[in-house]
Amino acid sequence: MQLALKAHLLKTLGDYPRIHSIKDLVELCENECLRRLVDEYWYVIDILEDAYIGGRYLIRRYSIREFNAARKFVEEVFKCTGITST
Repeated sequence: MQLALKAHLLKTLGDYPRIHSIKDLVELCENECLRRLVDEYWYVIDILEDAYIGGRYLIRRYSIREFNAARKFVEEVFKCTGITST
């Protein structure tokens, strides 16, 4: 999803910063659809950022409920940015 947001920024702004924070990338997008998603799924961003860092350094299991919420959020982000997951 991080790369999808960076691709969207590249397409709309012509560049993107060298950051990894999903929260910061969404803020830069100036996309109303993304902002509504963040307001609704604010907790999922924390899960995704935790998984990004934890995948390298920590052993943590995620529940099926967390997985489904994260997957739905990412799919919606792809729709908002015009990027398909296929």
